[in-house]
Amino acid sequence: MKRVLGGILVGLGAFLLAAGLVAYFWAPDLLLKTPEAVDNTTYLTGDATKLNLSTGKQDELPIKVTSVTLTDTRRSTDTVNAWVNNVCVVVDEGNPPDCIDKKDDRLVQASTDIFATDRVTGESVDDPATYLSGLDYTATTGLVNKFPFGTEKKDYMFWDPTLGAAVPVTYEGTVDLDGLEVYEFHMVIDGATIEIAKGVEGTYDFDKTMMIEPTTGAIVDQSQHDVRTLEDGTNALDMQIQFTDDIVAEGVSDAKENLSGIKLVTETVPLVGVIGGPLLIIAGVFLLVRSRRKPEPADDAPAPKTPATV
Repeated sequence: MKRVLGGILVGLGAFLLAAGLVAYFWAPDLLLKTPEAVDNTTYLTGDATKLNLSTGKQDELPIKVTSVTLTDTRRSTDTVNAWVNNVCVVVDEGNPPDCIDKKDDRLVQASTDIFATDRVTGESVDDPATYLSGLDYTATTGLVNKFPFGTEKKDYMFWDPTLGAAVPVTYEGTVDLDGLEVYEFHMVIDGATIEIAKGVEGTYDFDKTMMIEPTTGAIVDQSQHDVRTLEDGTNALDMQIQFTDDIVAEGVSDAKENLSGIKLVTETVPLVGVIGGPLLIIAGVFLLVRSRRKPEPADDAPAPKTPATV
């Protein structure tokens, strides 16, 4: 019985030790990486003041924004993701769909961005043509749609598609968001010259705040103020939007679930394996050794009988 139990303990201990070492050395490389297949829809809501070209007046409008971000799995690799991001801003009147035809007056703006980023750092890749050949893309720099795994309390460069350049995002502090610790980052563009419409020059002001879960780099909350002004100072578009409450709640819930899984694999499993495995091996070896020892006669055992003589 001791031999059987000892063998079981040695085998179990070896398994735990191996699992702990694998989880410690290799699991982070597998877990702390953006999945190759991503299909995410984010909803924002807010208000806009927009120049009505027909009347010349400023229309105040409720708006909703739908951002669909997905990976092109055929072009993505083990280290790089190829992305497509479609954004539609529509006037939230008459129960409009997430995106509408350009001929519909309720469409404020629509855009498509194609880019490639590193699956760990979130940074734009240096050679996008390798992954986006044949597509109508703009080479990006900096972070684009998320922060790196293991986001630090420092400033980063973040891509702005309207400006067509990366601008600094500054770390502002740590915030508790419904029980989740997040880092607050702030991005500001002040009076940049852009083409507001085809052939129409103007200025662009932008102010965005993002709440980042630092372990995964996920954006769990976001608010922004976008202002575009004609050269004569006339407002062309003044838009303030933020993640909907449902999207924030979903982001916080997903972040907590992801953190639990990451902690289990990268902390709990290595700890149990590296500590518990050797203890079980030692206990098993001890039982195996005991099972092989010959029993010694007890001190009070009767003395052997002397053969009788005839």
